[in-house]
Amino acid sequence: MIIEFCLTCLGISQILLYSELFEKFREIVKKTPLKKLATCSMCLGFHIGWLVYFVLAIFIQEKEFNIVSMIFCGFISSFVCYFGDILLKNLERRIL
Repeated sequence: MIIEFCLTCLGISQILLYSELFEKFREIVKKTPLKKLATCSMCLGFHIGWLVYFVLAIFIQEKEFNIVSMIFCGFISSFVCYFGDILLKNLERRIL
């Protein structure tokens, strides 16, 4: 379950940060106080992590909603998204 969670968060962050599909969205966000979310993989990863946990908790209908677990998932996602972003950038430089 944790591997799927990490890969999901990494995929969402890469799509939001670099996809042409969300280019207009990034331009709009860059004009607001939330501009770090459009450029920082670590910041975006944290928010993706707790949001994914929240959505999974709603659909799986956990008996106990744990706020500590939600924040912990944000931290895990932040690390994975940042590390994955660095790794993918380095792979692109070597390939291209």
